[in-house]
Amino acid sequence: MDAGAEALTVPFLAPGKGEDDVKPGVIESVTCDEDEGKWRCPEGRLLPEAKERDGRRQLALPQNFCGDCPQRNGCPLFEKQGRRASLPPEKARAAQQRNAERIRTPEGKAVYKRRKAIVEAPFGNIKNKGMRILAKGSRKVDVRIKLFALAHNVEKILGHRAKQVAA
Repeated sequence: MDAGAEALTVPFLAPGKGEDDVKPGVIESVTCDEDEGKWRCPEGRLLPEAKERDGRRQLALPQNFCGDCPQRNGCPLFEKQGRRASLPPEKARAAQQRNAERIRTPEGKAVYKRRKAIVEAPFGNIKNKGMRILAKGSRKVDVRIKLFALAHNVEKILGHRAKQVAA
């Protein structure tokens, strides 16, 4: 791929657990206070932090942290009370925010929805047919995946031809 085509490639990744997850998440709702180097909730309150883990900052939200907050019903932090929320490093967090904004546009939703027909259908078909990879070693696994993909493609071709004959 040349540099021009690579520059036009824009990823559309699920911001949460799927395309139906369109509300902002914790990553989008918190802001970093540059002066103090601490995180703030959407209401502006400082968030208590725990130890950093695997390069990610951990927010340790006490059980009643959002008790008197006027935004608590629509805030993703409210659901995290009594648990920890993990924030990626700032550079990754900024990229995730840009992606989430992109995926939530009408164009982004349409592009992301297409993945069901393109990518997920073969995997779902393979799984539903009971095909399992019970092999060790990358070569053996690679051969089985290619065999499953071949079977999936042959099945699609035969189904397409059957529709043509019937019509």
